[in-house]
Amino acid sequence: MAYPIVKYRLRADGRQPEYLAGISTGFSGECSVNTNVAGKIPKWLSPQENVMLGLAVGPADPAGLPSGCEGTIDSKSDLTTYITSISGDWKNLNKVVVGVSSYKEVGLTTCFDTSENPSAAGITTTVIGTTTTSAGAGTTVGVNTFTSYSESVTITDGVSTTTRTHTTTTENEMETPYDPAAKATELWDIYEAVNGL
Repeated sequence: MAYPIVKYRLRADGRQPEYLAGISTGFSGECSVNTNVAGKIPKWLSPQENVMLGLAVGPADPAGLPSGCEGTIDSKSDLTTYITSISGDWKNLNKVVVGVSSYKEVGLTTCFDTSENPSAAGITTTVIGTTTTSAGAGTTVGVNTFTSYSESVTITDGVSTTTRTHTTTTENEMETPYDPAAKATELWDIYEAVNGL
C-alpha cells in the first residue's frame, strides 16, 4: 500500500478527509497555511481556508483527485520547495527553562497556620540552591515565572513537623527562524519509513 504526501483541506464539516492514512506512524495537519488572499472576499470559508500536508492512502487516481485534495508531492526537493514557498514569515517559538531556585521551610506543623502564626515564627528557612542556564540562540519574546511547592509531614512522638519545599522556575519564550529544509527532511523521513523506502 502506498502512502503519498498530499496537500489537502478539511471537509466542510471540519473533519479530516477519508483519504488520509490516519496511521500513528504517519502525519497530518502539518505546515498549515491560509490560502485566502488578505483584503479580498475569501474563496474558502472556515474550516476549509487552510491547506495542510498529510499522508494519504493509495496512489493518486489518474482521473483526478478527490474534493479538497490540492495535489501530491512526489520528491523531497518538491517538498522543500513547497514548504519554503509558504513559510517566509514563520518563526519557531520554544520555551526554555533558564533558571530554577528552591528553598526549604521546616517547622512544627502548627507554625504553618498563617492565621494563627502570621509572622511565621518557628519556621526555619534554608536555601537549597539556584541554577541558571543560557536560553540559547534566538530572540527572547517573553518570560514566565512559576512558583510551586511540595509538602511533607512527619510525626514523631506525637509531634507533627512540616517540611515545605518551594521551587521557582523561570522560562524564556525564544523565537528562532523557521527552517523549511529541516521540516521537509523530517516529513520526508516519515514518508520513507511508512512506505518502507
